[in-house]
Amino acid sequence: MSKICPGCGHTNRDTAKFCSGCGGDLTAIQVPPKAVDRVKEAAAKAGAVVGPAAAKAGAAVAPVAKEAAIQSWKGSKKGMGFLARMLTGGGKAAYTEVFSPQPCVEGQILTAPTSGSVPAPIEVGALLFVAVLLLGWLVFWLEQWWHIAAALAGTYIVLLVLSWLGLRRPFFTKMTFGGLWSRLLRRSGQVPIYKFRVQDRISGQPIDAVMVGPQEGYQMAPGNNVQVWGIPDKGRNELRAWKVEALDAAGQTFAFLTVPRLIPLVVALFLPPTLILITWTVILLVG
Repeated sequence: MSKICPGCGHTNRDTAKFCSGCGGDLTAIQVPPKAVDRVKEAAAKAGAVVGPAAAKAGAAVAPVAKEAAIQSWKGSKKGMGFLARMLTGGGKAAYTEVFSPQPCVEGQILTAPTSGSVPAPIEVGALLFVAVLLLGWLVFWLEQWWHIAAALAGTYIVLLVLSWLGLRRPFFTKMTFGGLWSRLLRRSGQVPIYKFRVQDRISGQPIDAVMVGPQEGYQMAPGNNVQVWGIPDKGRNELRAWKVEALDAAGQTFAFLTVPRLIPLVVALFLPPTLILITWTVILLVG
């Protein structure tokens, strides 16, 4: 831009200090900034105002976006967890029951345990398991391979649903077969029975624990804090137990008592279709 002399109107260079026409002083004249400079100046002013506002808005939005992402992940994880629980029987799948059983009662022993003897039990669950194991092989009488696959898949689905519902009765132990053998030979087979009462810490109700069968470990005493594994009777405050652990003040096990383990029929029934499926697959591949 040029400087125009206010005295004579002569046009001078923008760096001139005196007018080349009349010699007048031009130092007081301000030269307007160039267009680019004006844009830069406006942007700087706008940035000075908008920048902090944008930063403040971003700082406010960031936690919301982060929380939304976390909630989205939790929702996806919850959905996948629900699907996994459904596919594995709602956390009560056979492998959990077999390899990682959890105590069903935790509390303090109230009464002095009593002991005695009873005839070796013949549990219906064991007889049903043997019957299903034998009858299961009839699936090979089906004519089409997809009939076999449908039968096995249907069996698994039924068992998963029953396991998801938490069905643990009827149950059986290895004593059934010994008791049945004794009855066939007309022997009076007797097994020990052990009873005690526990004040359940969760429900606050006293529960009678009954252990049947040959015992291994140490006798419990009143006042012991214990964890009890077994299968409760929902109709009564009674528990058919197969394992008890006494805990010290630090929560460590210092004594235990076990009898033959209880096997829920639903868990045991996972074995026949598995064996059948393996056999059928081998036959299908070889043939």
